[in-house]
Amino acid sequence: MSHFPEVRTKVLASPEFAAWLSSLTALDVDGETLYLRGGDMLRDKDQVIFEWARQHGLLTDAAISRAMKAEDE
Repeated sequence: MSHFPEVRTKVLASPEFAAWLSSLTALDVDGETLYLRGGDMLRDKDQVIFEWARQHGLLTDAAISRAMKAEDE
């Protein structure tokens, strides 16, 4: 989410995201909170923010592709 700080901020401010996040099972693994998502997939907070943003149209494949290309340069 470092490439999309404005998206991260917007998602974290969303009451709908907060409600969804609180519905996930949270586990403490070596001092880090991970969320159980998709059956047995553990995700950190940035990963669930990314998932939420994609599902709700805040991140497009094109934007993600541009960010990855810029990172490679």
